[in-house]
Order: sequence, then C-alpha cells, then structure tokens
Amino acid sequence: MQDDFTISFWFKPENAGRSAPNDGFPRDRSVQEKWWVYYTALIDAEVPMDVNDFGITWGNSAVHFGIGNPAMSIHVKDVAVGKWHHVAATRVKSTGRVELYVDGVLGSSGNGPKQSLTDATYITAGRIQSGAAEWKDSYFKGWMADL
Repeated sequence: MQDDFTISFWFKPENAGRSAPNDGFPRDRSVQEKWWVYYTALIDAEVPMDVNDFGITWGNSAVHFGIGNPAMSIHVKDVAVGKWHHVAATRVKSTGRVELYVDGVLGSSGNGPKQSLTDATYITAGRIQSGAAEWKDSYFKGWMADL
C-alpha cells in the first residue's frame, strides 16, 4: 500500500481520543492540524520525521487522515463517541488527491504529495508505531472491525 489505495473499516470509540500534546514545547496549532500523528492511531504507517508515510487517527472527536512529506492532514469533526462509524480514506498518487468519508459521507478532501508512500515497513492498527515518548499511552480505546 503505497500509491493508490482505499482503507476502510468500522470503529466504535470509547472516548473522544487523544488531544494534541500539551507537553511544554511551543507548537503552532496550524502545524498540529497538519500532523495526524498527534492523535490516537486507528491505522498507522507512521515513521518519525516528515517522510513518505500516512495514517488515520482519532482525537478530539475527529477522524484525521494524513500523508507525509510534506505533512498534510484532513479531518472530519464531531464524530460521536460510543457509536459505530464507517471510515473510508482514499488516495490517488498521480494527483495527490485524498478524501475522507465517515458514515458514507465525504467529510473532507484535499491535495497532498504525489510520491509513493514507502517509508513505513509495516502498518499497525490501534497505535502509533514510532514509539516516541510523546505518543506513549496513545493506544485506541474502543472497537474496530472489517478492516
């Protein structure tokens, strides 16, 4: 999974997910919006730094879909906690087009980088795989199905 793809699954979150970190480092909130990695992973092919990676995360009652190098993210806000939701994230390499659907409705779209997303060696579900300290305890709390 590196060029054109669609990732779809059902999920039911137990809580609103992780908020962007408040760890004392000065951060521009507009930059945080671009980095899906600040939230709890649903599907993750994240590699530290701004490289050719991607992921779908959950935080602040929103689903985020991001692509790296340069980092960009789209999101759908106000997703209800405690209910099942269907998520589908698509990417077309030739145009860089990304789309994020929640419960069958296109909630957000944008244009990202056009290179192959080859830096992650594996994909995880329910956690950010980089292992950095700022992502500790960021496991998804809830249920996922039909990935």
